[in-house]
Amino acid sequence: MIKMLKYQKGFSLIELLVIVAILGIISTIAIPNITAWIPKYRLKSTTRDIFSTLQLARMRAIAVGVEYQVSFDLNNETYYISKGNSSSGSVSWTQENEVSSAPNGIDIASLSGGLTNLHFHPTGSSSNGTTITINNTNGDEKKISILAATGRIKITQ
Repeated sequence: MIKMLKYQKGFSLIELLVIVAILGIISTIAIPNITAWIPKYRLKSTTRDIFSTLQLARMRAIAVGVEYQVSFDLNNETYYISKGNSSSGSVSWTQENEVSSAPNGIDIASLSGGLTNLHFHPTGSSSNGTTITINNTNGDEKKISILAATGRIKITQ
């Protein structure tokens, strides 16, 4: 009988309780830090998504040879790409992709000049240079700038 106890393997109840207590203490410290990080992550992610959408519209305009635009609805925090019917002065627009929306806590605050549509020409240039301001609930801010002459798009702090 004594030899059987010597070869038994496993953890005692006390060892398991100590591990559970240590994990509880670590999670109590870590969880508040993670939740404070989420709004910044969402802001960066949304900024990159909008940047990518703008780049995609610009590249499609160059590749296809017609105007493309990205339309924003600031009240609903949504945006989407539309294709024009000509290389210049399009009068009819067809929505190309599904409507994308900003996650909760993210505000597509403004487009400078009161614009809601950003046009890209087959040359890669934009009809209007603008700055898009995006905020989160913590008051952090990111901006995306579009240069009209070249259509260059960049993210600024």
